[in-house]
Amino acid sequence: MALQFRELAPDLKQKINIRYASDIPLVKERYNATVVECSIEDLSEHIVRTSHEQDVKLMVYIRDNDIKAYRRAIRLGVDIVNTRYPRSFIHVLRRLTNKPPNHINRIHNKEKCLDTNPEDCEIP
Repeated sequence: MALQFRELAPDLKQKINIRYASDIPLVKERYNATVVECSIEDLSEHIVRTSHEQDVKLMVYIRDNDIKAYRRAIRLGVDIVNTRYPRSFIHVLRRLTNKPPNHINRIHNKEKCLDTNPEDCEIP
């Protein structure tokens, strides 16, 4: 599908899923990717560094309401977070950075936010 987009609209910017830092330059060239997404399990300093060196935004997918995963993504410097729990994420972001949510480029919420009490988040 991504190659079809590339053929039909070569200037169209795309988001492509990756697992390894070495995928980033390849998907940038092949698909004109301007955003890459990886899971929190695949996230590494190498992926963050490579995405920034390639001038590609990095989105991390955090499936669960996982406070440790939120902290890790923030500390590693991802650009975009894809989560179903934006309230919890923003609570962690504010506690760690003392910055408003625009510190992270965008919070991508795939589904309607489930009511999560941010005060339940334990932040050391």
